[in-house]
Amino acid sequence: MFRLPPLSMMTIARQKIVQTSFATLFIFLIILAAGCDGIKMKGLVTKTWVTIGESAKLVCDYDLGRDAMYSIKWFKDNAELYRYIPTNQPQYKSFQTPGALVDETLSKPNMLMLRITGPLGSGLYKCEVTTETPSFLTHSANASLTVMTPPLTPPTIVGVANFYNSGDLVDINCTSFESKPTANLTWNVNDQPAKEGTFLPPHEFLNSSSGLETTTSTLRFVAEPQHFPNGRMKLTCMAKLDDLWDDKITKTAYGAGDEGQPKHLIISNYAGCQQTPEATTTVILVTLLLISFLNSRC
Repeated sequence: MFRLPPLSMMTIARQKIVQTSFATLFIFLIILAAGCDGIKMKGLVTKTWVTIGESAKLVCDYDLGRDAMYSIKWFKDNAELYRYIPTNQPQYKSFQTPGALVDETLSKPNMLMLRITGPLGSGLYKCEVTTETPSFLTHSANASLTVMTPPLTPPTIVGVANFYNSGDLVDINCTSFESKPTANLTWNVNDQPAKEGTFLPPHEFLNSSSGLETTTSTLRFVAEPQHFPNGRMKLTCMAKLDDLWDDKITKTAYGAGDEGQPKHLIISNYAGCQQTPEATTTVILVTLLLISFLNSRC
């Protein structure tokens, strides 16, 4: 009877490698299929701007799929603000943070209700969802929330000289104090936007105790006669917080410049001046009357 030759050790080893590879691939596909039905994080939905005293609602949009929730936690600038763990007692716990208070009566696991108490309520908020065993997967989403706080005063301009000669350096600063966010500063010279390159990048300063920001912009150029129509130059600084607030300030400087042509008619009694037809007719009539009077006397 014919018998097959026994398999070599190399052949047996190859078969085991193939079997192991198929088993690994099968397990991977099962895990991948299970993951497709697992948690999906869609995002964190909230306003962009709020004001002091206003309520802010933050919604964590997710889909657990077939997974079970272990916890959901809320953070502001990476500091924990609120948590929900179903297996804990109590299930809910809130933490204090400057500028915002958690409204525990209205908050839910996927919805955080805040009462804004100050500028420090601005920050990066994050919701973090962790699923139950065996995976303990964590997904998160974040969004920025800014407490809009306009300045209490208009911007200020410093450094304007009383008089400039042609060739003098105009070097002035405009500052907008204590706002959130930082005010956007722009310049006008004689009611026209300042030329590119004459204003420097703004400098911003944060007051860490209030959370408000101060910004300063510098305008720098060489004075020329055309800057002083009628001997004056208007320098205007405008401050703006998006489309929510704006204000401006104008300073006037004097200099030797283009005086321009007079805008009124100068009437002269000297020869060579222009006369109207009515004036010419009057002169002729007066002359004729004078001649008639002289003839009657002769």
